[in-house]
Amino acid sequence: MLGADTRERSDCHRLHHHLRRWHLVLRPGVPGRRRHASPPGVPGGHPAELACAVHPLAARGPEPQVATKASRAVFTPSIDISVRIKAPAELIWQALVDEDLRELWWADSEFKIKRGAKISARSLRPGKKKPRITSGNITKIDAPEELHFTWKTKAGDFETNVVLVVVQQKDKKSKVRVLEQGFPRGDYAEIHVAKYRDGWREHLLQLQELFEDGPGRKLATNSLKHS
Repeated sequence: MLGADTRERSDCHRLHHHLRRWHLVLRPGVPGRRRHASPPGVPGGHPAELACAVHPLAARGPEPQVATKASRAVFTPSIDISVRIKAPAELIWQALVDEDLRELWWADSEFKIKRGAKISARSLRPGKKKPRITSGNITKIDAPEELHFTWKTKAGDFETNVVLVVVQQKDKKSKVRVLEQGFPRGDYAEIHVAKYRDGWREHLLQLQELFEDGPGRKLATNSLKHS
């Protein structure tokens, strides 16, 4: 059996052979160790110094992590909602002009297609007994494509601008689009926008159903003939 001294010398010999194989330089001044030559072009010294000479970036360590603030997207309180309907644009416009037809998809709305005319609409409020009343004036008419108006709630806290657009598309289909801007910015902006968007979505879907699953096409055609 090997003694403790013999095993220690054997371990040191293997370590010394390993360091020499990879051209590492032992710390100078250690008793019982002989300094080996450094690789060509590389200064001698401690293994850590050698590593810095071969890889200068290692001396600096890892690059510091720079904290950056993610830019928060600016929320613009507005509505842009649309629906495609299998009907010609002129018939859909007639469903907007004719008060009896309009009552079938936009109930409780009152207005005449005339510039400067008053416009008003009532809508139910969840959990409230009294409906929301919105009123204003028609500012521009570009028949049979665009209807512009401004309105505000009875409380009068803010006024919005609305553009209702009817665009003719291929295969006798049309696109009805509603754009509304002017909502106040602030903590409740998203709540206001969500309420108004839900209301427009309901009206547009009822208009689509009137023409695709109901008598909308026939009624609008007859109304157009007698207008």
